[in-house]
Formats: sequence, C-alpha cells, structure tokens
Amino acid sequence: MQFESENCLFLNIFSPYNSEDESQLHPIIVWIHGGSFLAGSADTGIDMEVVARNFVFKGVTLITVNYRLGPLGFMPIKNSDGTVEGNFGIYDIKLALEWIQRNIKQFNGDPAKVTIMGESAGAAAVSVLAASPIMKGLIHQAIAMSGSSTAGWAINRHGQPHWEISNIVQYLTCEKYISEEDIAQILNREPLSERTKKREVCNLQDSIPECLTNGELTIEKTVECFRKEVNFSSPLFRRALAVELGVSKMVVDNELITDSGPAFVQNNARIPLFTGVARREWAHKKPEFYQFIRFENFTRSQCEESVRKIIENAFLARLPYKVGNATIELISNATFLRYLEDIHINYEMPEVVKKLQNVNFFSDII
Repeated sequence: MQFESENCLFLNIFSPYNSEDESQLHPIIVWIHGGSFLAGSADTGIDMEVVARNFVFKGVTLITVNYRLGPLGFMPIKNSDGTVEGNFGIYDIKLALEWIQRNIKQFNGDPAKVTIMGESAGAAAVSVLAASPIMKGLIHQAIAMSGSSTAGWAINRHGQPHWEISNIVQYLTCEKYISEEDIAQILNREPLSERTKKREVCNLQDSIPECLTNGELTIEKTVECFRKEVNFSSPLFRRALAVELGVSKMVVDNELITDSGPAFVQNNARIPLFTGVARREWAHKKPEFYQFIRFENFTRSQCEESVRKIIENAFLARLPYKVGNATIELISNATFLRYLEDIHINYEMPEVVKKLQNVNFFSDII
C-alpha cells in the first residue's frame, strides 16, 4: 500500500433487493480481512461475480470493513496513570458495527441478524469482538477462520508490547536500530542505486520527524506528532519495522479486552461461534520466512533449525507460560518428524518449502 491514513473507515455494502417486497430485510455477514494487523483492505480480492453468486443471489447482505492497521491501528499507549490504550483498529470495526445497527435497514439488511466473519488476523478480531463485554447487541453470530484471541500472536501476554509507542519512538529517533541482517534482506530486492540512498537515514526512513527531537515529549505531544508528521506510508520503513517487531498485537485494555488467553473467552463467550483453519495456512510465505535465503540444497540440520525457529516464533508465543530449552528441543524434534521426515525428501529448497506449506503445519499451530 503506497499511502495510509487514519481516514480509512469505509464500508463496502453488497445487498439483495426484492422489487416485489421493498421492505424485505436480509441477514448480514460482515467480513473482516486478515493481514497480521499490518496489511490488507476491505477491497482486496473482492470479485463481484463471486459476491453476487455466493451472497447477494442467496439473500445475504455482505459488508466488508476497512480499519486502521500497523502503528496507526495497533500501537499501545501507556498513560501516566498506568492505564493502557490501544486496539484502535478493533474500535474502528466496533464503530462500523454501530453504524450498521443504525443504518443498514436502508440497504435491506437486518440489524438483528449480524454475523461477523474473518480470516487470520481478521479471525482473531472476530474472536475478540464476539466475546468483548462492550459489544453486546451489535453482533449475533461469528465465523473465525485460522485465528483466535487465544493465539499467542493475537493478544500481547508477556512484557511490554513491541509496538508500544515509546518503543516506536526509539526507532524513529535512531536510539534503536533495525538489525543489519533484516535491513540487508529488505534492500536485497531494491535496485542498487536505491540501496545506497535508503541508508542515508537510519532504519530506512525518509527522514527523522522533527517533532520527536524538539524538547521534552509528553504522551499527548507524541501522539499529536505521530498523527501529523510521522510517515508510516514509506513501504521500506514499514517493512523493516514489521520484520524487526513482528506482528502487531492487540492488548488488554480492560474495556474491549478484559483478559488474555483462554480466560477471556471462558468468562465472556455468549454467541454461537463457527471456527476452523485453512488447509494451507501461510502458504504465501516466501522461502526467506523459513530462513532459506539462497537457492541451494540444505542439510537435515539446517531444516531442523528452521523448524525450531518457527516453533519459537509462532507456537511458543501462544503459551501462557514459558518453557525451557530442553522442552523447545523436544517439541521441535517431534514437529520435524511429524511434518518433514520422509525417506523421499531430497532437501532441495523448493521441496522443503513445499512440504512446509502443503502440510497442516501452521494450521495446527493456530
């Protein structure tokens, strides 16, 4: 996405119309897109023929929702009194659902029959919205595909969130640096002239925002600076920040989200939920995601190390407790034997990546 703005809360509405009964109302599905809370949009992948055939012609109103992403939508702010604000992208969806309750009858939708549906990060948002105590009356059913509020990548559980505003400031002002390894990986796809140019300012930024270097910063001044001067639309900078900090996460703010992990669902579940996983979860990931940088053959030990890193980054983060190195080693070995061990495997990069993508590795993790 070449440009981002907080002015992004728009809806797409596809609704049936019965000329013989103009007052007829139709059940509603609200689609919440995925993208690690970093990318995607309500317009991505919309095929009018598919929408018409599978929704409109079957008497269902489909609504797709945009919401703030990345730092603009999921950058927690810790106030001086110790309270935490965040989840702004999810509050955008709440606002959209409130608008639907007030206005959807004008589009032949039934506000008493609202089902929210999402995939990946969108499914985690669905899971949160379905259980949140401040959402009562706005939704009536939920469908979550390949995501949940109980996933470790969905809600921050341990320590300060990586995307917390004070941490982002340190990267913007060059007090912290994105690793050279990550910078090199990102610039590797850029023309040679661009690689040199982009290193002129730290962390692949176009410039350091002046408002972050002028005098003492209060939380209020920092937020205002972020909204007016910080450029999060620079593709390279956003990519570098995402590689360094990982997936944006929701946080416990004691309003929208009152707890993390299974306790949040156990204490608040109240509406029907239909859930499952995609067959080839994360099959879009490039070889670099698996630490395969060059096109070459690999040894068994290299593949085992790649699996171990995936277990550490994608699986262990969801656990409510920390585990020791011996346990990590045991889980990694068992995972390798379950998903990759094959007498026919030749350890060529395409073969290894294909096996990682074709099996239900990430589906099972989620």
